[in-house]
Amino acid sequence: MDPGTYKMQARIMFYDFPNIYSLKSGLKPRLNQVRLDRIIVNGEFTFKVEQSPEWDRLKPQLPKTCSDQSILRGRWKSDLSSFIPFNCIIPNYEFILTKFIGTEFIGTNFRYTWIRFVGDSNTRRLFTTFKTGMGMSCVWVADDEKFKYQTCTKQHVESQFLEDDPRPREIIITFDWYYPGRYNLRTLLNNTFEENCKLHDKCVKKGPCDFVNPDTTSNNICSARRADYTFVSIGSHTPEWNDKRHDKYLEGIFKYIRENYQEKLTFITTNAANYHLIPKIYNDQFAIRNNFRIAKLNELLKKHVEKSQEEGYKIDLLDIYGTTYPIWEFSGDAVHYTMPVYEQQSRLISDKLVSYVNEISKKKQS
Repeated sequence: MDPGTYKMQARIMFYDFPNIYSLKSGLKPRLNQVRLDRIIVNGEFTFKVEQSPEWDRLKPQLPKTCSDQSILRGRWKSDLSSFIPFNCIIPNYEFILTKFIGTEFIGTNFRYTWIRFVGDSNTRRLFTTFKTGMGMSCVWVADDEKFKYQTCTKQHVESQFLEDDPRPREIIITFDWYYPGRYNLRTLLNNTFEENCKLHDKCVKKGPCDFVNPDTTSNNICSARRADYTFVSIGSHTPEWNDKRHDKYLEGIFKYIRENYQEKLTFITTNAANYHLIPKIYNDQFAIRNNFRIAKLNELLKKHVEKSQEEGYKIDLLDIYGTTYPIWEFSGDAVHYTMPVYEQQSRLISDKLVSYVNEISKKKQS
């Protein structure tokens, strides 16, 4: 750790819940006043770190990217302005991706880069933070008071597509509302850009595609069958599912992806939750929506990602859970966090994208 004065909260807690992972229930369970934990020691400790020659020696050896880290552990500054991992350094690209991706990501015969986010409300907030930093213009589609779809465009005005095509290159990012049980991830991933857009009248009228005078050439984003890069979050909308049901669901999803999806795909782990803030109308839901079960789901997700990687697929993991577990008590409504937290998470998104672009560039040069 860097020199300075630090505060640490330490707890010793006792848990007596032997079937916490296998428990099955509805969304509003009544479990006869079960207690999830009992605090034995709860204290705040202040300590000082002085200059450490050992840390000066070890710090430069940390990777300058976190893109290869499947597990993130770290600490936050007291004002939550910065997340500091213990095992890597998050680069600060300051959203220069427009130029970087615009010149490296896109092939010579396609003028668009399509980056896709698929997930729940936490993924939507992460998406919103990312697109705001990119300065993108967007079209929202609202349904039942939830924003179910969004498409955003950013022109890379410094480079045109081809010598005979004066249009600038563009980055397009989209968000699709999804969680298991209600939405079909296979269908979402299988849909082309055009098929997804056609599901929403507002996208048809104001989106990037021209449905009145369609351009059928490969220059039109509507012809894209797959996103260049997709981020998927399973989310926490299925707390009533136990570990076996989640595992079976993930097995089916990954089987489909391995058989049908060759593009880059990153799974995002589920944020930690503050079960103390679950509304009382959900009765004893804290017994099924808590960080033990969320961590178990994330472990299952990691298992399937690693299996796919061993088989050579372009699938990896972004450990968002690792960023929020140290601050789960700062969640404002059980599952969501303040914008500075999503801003730090969006830096990890940028890190993933730039690392993939570097990988593509190296392959082109070899």
